Amino acid sequence: AIKDLRQIGLDQVVGYYLSASIPHFSGRGFEVTSTISIPAESCNIDQGHLLDIRGLGEYVLHNHPASTHIPMGYLRKNQDKLKKESQTFVHCQGGTRSPVAISVLEHLGHRNLVNVQDGILGFNLTVNEPTCAR
Repeated sequence: AIKDLRQIGLDQVVGYYLSASIPHFSGRGFEVTSTISIPAESCNIDQGHLLDIRGLGEYVLHNHPASTHIPMGYLRKNQDKLKKESQTFVHCQGGTRSPVAISVLEHLGHRNLVNVQDGILGFNLTVNEPTCAR
């Protein structure tokens, strides 16, 4: 778990809870929630919208044409671009950062969020090869 957290920039982890401990928090003043995670192939984008939370460089190289791009660090500032009431499929590159983005969005009052567990890679899209100006 600590290795996964370091991959998304959380370097000073002092502890964490295993999923088996979570039921002990219910009914003790803590709100316990869970997020639906589905593979990209199961996303029904016609029923909601697709949110890409990757950085600009990642987005430019490889993106879904139906996605809204808001890098994870800018979610709070740009939350007005998202409809709180509609279903939002949140993805990153491979599924590691999107759960953190979902947590941020939930804290901002968004609901009906779905994690795309395999990220943009699960959509099997063509990667745009970078070109250099000469």
